[in-house]
Amino acid sequence: MVVLFVVIAMISACGAGGGAQTPGGSAPDGKADTAAKPKEEKHDPMTLKLYQYGLALTDSDFSKLFADPVKKKFPYITLELIRMGKGMQPEDLLAAGDFPDILFSSNGKIPYLTDLGVLADLNPQVKKNNTDLNRFQPDILNVIKNYAAGGEVYALPFSRNFSPLFYNKDLFDKFGVSYPKDGLTWNDVHDLAQKLSRSDGGVSYRGFDYGQVPDTAGSILSLGYVNPKTNKSIINTDSWKKVFNLLQGFYSIPGNMPEKADFGDLNKARKEFTEGRLAMFIDKGNGLVPMLQDLDNQHKPLNWDLTASPNFPEAPGVEGRMDIHLFEVYAKGKHQDDAFKVIDYLTSKDIEMLASGGGRVTSLTDKAVQNNYGKELSALKGKHIEAIFKSKPAPLPPSTDYDGLVQKQVTAAFKSVVLDGQDINSALRAAQEAADKAIAEELAK
Repeated sequence: MVVLFVVIAMISACGAGGGAQTPGGSAPDGKADTAAKPKEEKHDPMTLKLYQYGLALTDSDFSKLFADPVKKKFPYITLELIRMGKGMQPEDLLAAGDFPDILFSSNGKIPYLTDLGVLADLNPQVKKNNTDLNRFQPDILNVIKNYAAGGEVYALPFSRNFSPLFYNKDLFDKFGVSYPKDGLTWNDVHDLAQKLSRSDGGVSYRGFDYGQVPDTAGSILSLGYVNPKTNKSIINTDSWKKVFNLLQGFYSIPGNMPEKADFGDLNKARKEFTEGRLAMFIDKGNGLVPMLQDLDNQHKPLNWDLTASPNFPEAPGVEGRMDIHLFEVYAKGKHQDDAFKVIDYLTSKDIEMLASGGGRVTSLTDKAVQNNYGKELSALKGKHIEAIFKSKPAPLPPSTDYDGLVQKQVTAAFKSVVLDGQDINSALRAAQEAADKAIAEELAK
């Protein structure tokens, strides 16, 4: 009995104390302990497939920017890269019943992908995950929203491309020509190309190339392809004729015409520039800069620099259309929740800082991320990278489901002008007729 009374007294004393806690995890007043750690959510290991659709993405960039950070953030997720190629187009993957969970593509692909029905509206996931869309630059986000009539958000932006004028300083020095500067007009570039298109020591040098013509040049003036109200092509116009005349003038310069088989081949023009046989080149930075960095890595650096894109008088300070690299989620994927968490993380400040340092222009408004551009690339040391931010992407014209059909006709028409000597007026008139026929056939299906 004595022992029992002692035990009861001890229990009573503990209950009256101010700092003791019961073994069950409750505070002295009997309330739940709010400091208790929540149980970690358990996940089964999974592999999410990421589809590279129409963009440049090296194996090392995939690992450094995507796969490795995701594995660290979400240990249960493994990213697998699926590359576009023969038999690996979106319709092929759909037919095979093996469409990837995440897409890495550009804004220009959105209309085609929405027609296929493969893009999920991310609005529910944005709300569910409290994702802050205000972290993205408004003009970039608006481009994505403009592809959706019902307010859908089909993608989160990762980076934007840029289209400056790259030039080979050694060739300018070789032929005694002053380097180009920001604020060039197209006439200025034409004059330089004339001075730099020549042969020397048995080697032919070309003064200028645009790589992808005439589509990219037309985009500077926001030229469209189809009237969305009438579904008729709008390419036999004075504006398109102006673009054709401009570009034909460059290829009419003696010595500046590439081999016929190489005409309009972007990869051939890139090779020509990186091998030191092309003096000036307008190209997408995300395509050319990695190649220039590879030369540095091989200890074979090219002596190059860049300026802002040349100007049309009616569009000063404007380069080609907005080209955004973005992430999308497959609308019928089994792991949409996890896929969204991945792309939300890949567009966060931590990853954007890493990508910016590696030479991708961020989609974020964060100034620290913007100012980190190219800091990790030896190829960009001492370069005039301010030029990248001196030109604004051109506004996008209204898009339609038939733009691709008409774009093919414009490209074919330009080739007939440059390669076959066809009159520009006749070429564009024939292209418009062929485009309208193609649209009508598509509408009749």
